[in-house]
Amino acid sequence: MSHFTPLDWAIAGFTLLVTLGLGLYAKRYVGRLEDYLVANRGMGVYLGTASLVSTEIGIITYMYQAQFGFLAGFSAFAVGLITIAVCYAVGRTGFVITRLREMEIMTVPEYFERRYTRGVRVLAGALMAFGGSLNLGIFPLIEARFLTILTGIDARYVTWTMAGLLLIALAYTAIGGMVSLLLTNYLQYLLLAAGTVAVTLACLRATGWPALGAAVRRHLDGRGFDPLADFKRRQIMIE
Repeated sequence: MSHFTPLDWAIAGFTLLVTLGLGLYAKRYVGRLEDYLVANRGMGVYLGTASLVSTEIGIITYMYQAQFGFLAGFSAFAVGLITIAVCYAVGRTGFVITRLREMEIMTVPEYFERRYTRGVRVLAGALMAFGGSLNLGIFPLIEARFLTILTGIDARYVTWTMAGLLLIALAYTAIGGMVSLLLTNYLQYLLLAAGTVAVTLACLRATGWPALGAAVRRHLDGRGFDPLADFKRRQIMIE
């Protein structure tokens, strides 16, 4: 039995149609190989950041971060803070990235060919494709289970649902290339940001910081506030 109301299905369907429309609309801006692969090298900092954020965040991200927060409490914020610091440092200094942009290469394997040989480029490309396939092979499985629980779709139809979603993404990516990805990723970023803020505020309003802190203190002791607590405890035991 479906857990979604007609309004929920309408919102989900409208979002998919808008995403597909934006992806197909981008085709008019693709005329050369550089347009297709690197959006004519015209991606700005803010658009690139939004695209990267939406690429790295998905259903599976929320799932494992929620589990991490459950197991580590407020110490889980350490991972996010470290990530922000590293991204800021790389962005400010242009470490590696600046040099790659100056070389005007479109893929990392292309750099390997310039630095080494064409054989190294082919090997790197094959390894990246194989590793990416293995990585992406896990995501649809986890997300399919999530959709089953959230929407109530019968498990018999989840495979077809995921196949349809993947075909939609493949269609606009194959047609519009990087320009399509930038447009659709930006839309996804707006939805993710709005949804994350709304859910976070709703949870804080329902529970409150004092109750959250008390629960972490009661169940996790010092580990919930100090990410190094376990390491310090082991060092004391060794000594």
